[in-house]
Amino acid sequence: SKTKFIINRFGNILESNGSVVPLFRKQIKLNKIVTVTDEKATRFFMSISQAIELIFESLKIGKGGEVFVFDMGAAKNIFNLATETIKSEGYLPHEDVKIKFTGLRPGEKLHEKYLENNISLSKTEHPKIYKSKLNANFDLVKLNKMLETLFCFAKTNEIKKMVTQMKVIVPEFKSMNSTYELLDIKN
Repeated sequence: SKTKFIINRFGNILESNGSVVPLFRKQIKLNKIVTVTDEKATRFFMSISQAIELIFESLKIGKGGEVFVFDMGAAKNIFNLATETIKSEGYLPHEDVKIKFTGLRPGEKLHEKYLENNISLSKTEHPKIYKSKLNANFDLVKLNKMLETLFCFAKTNEIKKMVTQMKVIVPEFKSMNSTYELLDIKN
């Protein structure tokens, strides 16, 4: 195939579907309680326009097979974001609108990372786009066999076997705050 693939890795898009800010606003309007997983939780954010711009720039740079990582600046504290959202809606945090801590969900990390520790980045001609040293080229025949195995487990709803197979396909993935940590492949 002449199709060339690139992968773009970036964080949360503010104000997009599924973004935490519209969720906070909805919670404020409905019940005056905003839920936050943990007071110390952090995530990376960028605007919709920033994401679109960097996606188009990565298309200009990409030759095929690259994994690009967008510079999103420092991670933002979710608790602070909730507090600022409450204020922007005209309320006082902890007085008019309560903040409830729900705890991390299974598999959720306290702090997001750009990439796992064993993967390094190199600069590109764009100051906000980095290239992962990890190459996205792989043996398609081998990958297809691994995916077929995964789909067989999915059809029979064998969850533990599915997760194990996903960890074979992506050995760098480590479960966090999850019962599946026992299945992590030890390197």
